[in-house]
Amino acid sequence: MYNLLDSNLFECHWHVSKRLYYLFLILYGVALLIVFQLPMVFGWQILIAVILSIYVIRVLRKHILFILPTSFTALRRTSNNWLVYNQQIGWQVIKLLSSESVVLSGVIILQFSIEGDRKRLSLCLPFDVMLESDYRKLKVYLRYLTE
Repeated sequence: MYNLLDSNLFECHWHVSKRLYYLFLILYGVALLIVFQLPMVFGWQILIAVILSIYVIRVLRKHILFILPTSFTALRRTSNNWLVYNQQIGWQVIKLLSSESVVLSGVIILQFSIEGDRKRLSLCLPFDVMLESDYRKLKVYLRYLTE
């Protein structure tokens, strides 16, 4: 599909970030504590807790544990395009919104839209989600080599 000798090629795959997972669960616990401290009817507290739990399960499965086939699990740069991968569709060409993406030493927030779709999507990639060398290369590509 592409020339392996091309210096613009880059591909990285990620896995579950334990730190992001634990941070998310801690924040979920804090949110539940706050809900049950609110001065309201207990039935409303239960309803809010159930809605919050459904949301947490959805986010955990798709964006943190990458269990669903629609979860993005890889990023590729070719000489012409950026692509993301999920099990359901495979590689998809994306438009990287580099002006809206954030690249820090500990986390990358990647903003993009799939080609042909107006919806903006985000990926949160903490430093422990992939190999250190891949993370460093991705930061360089996103900071200096995007249009």
